[in-house]
Amino acid sequence: MHWRKIFIINIIFLALYAQNLSAQASADNENINLRLLQALMQQNNSDASGAIATYRSLYNETKQNTYLKEAIKLAFVSADPGLDELMKEGENVLKNDSEFIRIKVASLVNKNDLSKARELMRELVKKEPNAQNILILGTICMMQNESLTALKYFEEAYALSSNEENLLRVVDVLLNRMDNLKEAVRYLENFRKDFGCTVKTCELLADIYSQGANFPKVVELYEELYDITREGSYLDKVLQIFVYEKNYKAAAEFLKKHSYNDAMLMEIYAAMGNFGDAYVLAAKLYNDSRDLNFLAKMAMYEYEMNAKDMTKQKLDDIIDKFEASVTKLDNEIYLNYYGYLLIDHDIDAQKGVKLVKRALEISPNSPYYQDSLAWGYFKLGECNRAKEYMVQAMKDVDFKNAPEAKEHLRLIERCIINLNKRLKK
Repeated sequence: MHWRKIFIINIIFLALYAQNLSAQASADNENINLRLLQALMQQNNSDASGAIATYRSLYNETKQNTYLKEAIKLAFVSADPGLDELMKEGENVLKNDSEFIRIKVASLVNKNDLSKARELMRELVKKEPNAQNILILGTICMMQNESLTALKYFEEAYALSSNEENLLRVVDVLLNRMDNLKEAVRYLENFRKDFGCTVKTCELLADIYSQGANFPKVVELYEELYDITREGSYLDKVLQIFVYEKNYKAAAEFLKKHSYNDAMLMEIYAAMGNFGDAYVLAAKLYNDSRDLNFLAKMAMYEYEMNAKDMTKQKLDDIIDKFEASVTKLDNEIYLNYYGYLLIDHDIDAQKGVKLVKRALEISPNSPYYQDSLAWGYFKLGECNRAKEYMVQAMKDVDFKNAPEAKEHLRLIERCIINLNKRLKK
């Protein structure tokens, strides 16, 4: 559909363009009107040389400068080899035409004759000091590495026409040529204050504030960008900031405020230790989607909610949820969680070991899965084997300092000592 839309817009544009050019021709001159339409169709069919020839022919017959100028513009855009000849012809009849002068300047820039191009534009600016001409002059100065002069012209153009394109030219010089971050931000913020947030302006501001670790400003800007675009990617970026800062409370409030991404809100609740709300959302998401991942999460959150006051009925309910989800999902996190539960509660240590082994196949270097497997072998009375896996797990510095890890290692080592004592007897 997108290419069709572009094609339709082009046809409309060509029709309007034909209408404007046709006004130059005599209303009763059907031949000229048809040839003008032919030129426009040639342009639309990417036959630039054919269109140039048609425009030139129309100029020769009518002596209307508009057709010669169209031929020159098209020759310049298409880099037609006949451009120089057309430019010479234009010098005779178009030398005072502003559009022709700009084409001449662009042609000189292409030939790297910047000094002559700059002189021509300086004269045109004196005659017509509008934003378009001043911008071109500033751009030539930029190409000559005269950043201060270019900035002066860009600021002058922006004062005449305070649009975003002109603003960004000023900001580009300040940031990339003069390293004047403070002044660039001032321009951007003033534009935002006067005209509101735009995608380019506010994204640039967000990037600048992000580099300076000014995250409150970044959050503010991304929220504004979401308000004007309704694109969820901006909300995702805000969440990344909150998660990076471990500000889970702010993340949860933000998600609720925008009624956005219940799955993420569920994870945030879990990270906060708010397993009750996490469970409610997991249940809602499971009922809506029947996605077994949410059923497995329901089992995890239900266990965490009731860990200090676990009853057999609650444990059976949790196991039922795991049974219905874990084996079908083959997810390492669920496999390890359910396996450890079966081991730790002395429900089925052998099955628990099997599940944890599968988790280790998926992620063989996880110290947490190695610990689970060591605990499983401990529960089965295979303490030497348990010690092997526990030693592997304790190589991880963060895991090594966990109280539960130290307790597991202590009990496994005591088991080995007791086993050795019994063997000596």
